[in-house]
Amino acid sequence: MKINKHTKIYFSVSSFPSNRGSILHNFLFSAFSFNAIYIPLRIKKLETFISFVKEISQNMGGFSVSMPFKKKIIKYLSTKSYEVKNTLSCNTVVFKNGKLIGYNTDYFAIFESLKRFKNLRKKKIQILGNGATCKTVLVILQKLGFRKLYIFSRKRGSSSTKNISHLPWKDRNKDNFEMLINTTPIGMNNFKIDDAPILDKKIKEKKVIIDFPIPLKKKSTLNIKSNKYGVKYISGKDLHFLQGIEQAQIYLGKKIGLKLLKTVKRNIY
Repeated sequence: MKINKHTKIYFSVSSFPSNRGSILHNFLFSAFSFNAIYIPLRIKKLETFISFVKEISQNMGGFSVSMPFKKKIIKYLSTKSYEVKNTLSCNTVVFKNGKLIGYNTDYFAIFESLKRFKNLRKKKIQILGNGATCKTVLVILQKLGFRKLYIFSRKRGSSSTKNISHLPWKDRNKDNFEMLINTTPIGMNNFKIDDAPILDKKIKEKKVIIDFPIPLKKKSTLNIKSNKYGVKYISGKDLHFLQGIEQAQIYLGKKIGLKLLKTVKRNIY
């Protein structure tokens, strides 16, 4: 495939972009002979990037959105998917006829992961962090029938409700929970190997840990300790694969077959 004046450009915008999305999408663009290229882009101001998108409208295909822009992008969208409207979070944008159309493929990845554990619906669920990803997690947990949800964050921001308790970060090791969902950046290992966000004795108590950060260096400490204590662990890579495939299908406008999915899973993840 040759890059030419008709090539569509897709970006990943973030404060700390990685190469994972570009490897996945460029592989799939090539596999489908789709005349497009995907580029990770570090940005500081979202409004400046939006102006740039409109400037190159003839070649603009779309972009993925990561921290800290998943909420900020919403005000620029002309059309929002059901998932974006319900979670107030957007991670996938398609540029069409001069308009920005927003999707949340994180929703699909989280739903597919959490529905496997519906047997824990009556148990206490611990969530770390209170950002855009947490909001998506909450919507899905409640849709699946989970009713005992406890959020621990440094900035509480919201009042507790019947099914959702907002608690201070310092209290995260005081109680027992069947499932831990880590939506914080702890575990990305940007500058050093991060400590686990909870104590070892609390990791041992868990039946399931869902860990959103994808480490830049080695494995996350939470991953290592989950394996050590025999706790079921779903990694950020697992979630990224699911949401990335859904995202690619939106960009390509077609379904990806099982054989190709297996190839992607084996060779890229």
